[in-house]
Amino acid sequence: MPRNATTLKVDGYEISATFAEIRNTAISGHLKQILLSSYIAGGHKPQTGGILAAPPVQRYNKDGDRHHVP
Repeated sequence: MPRNATTLKVDGYEISATFAEIRNTAISGHLKQILLSSYIAGGHKPQTGGILAAPPVQRYNKDGDRHHVP
């Protein structure tokens, strides 16, 4: 395997990736979008307390003089 290659294991699948010598920010952004879209399309539900978890109820700022949600 080349020096700039790696293998990842995700949910029982093995993924090999080879990286270019020079960083290409355009393709990095495109790849992130593909991975995120694939994750969302897979129907995965965020775990309780995860960073993508929605709060159980909608909250609002009922105290008009504060600038943040309670």
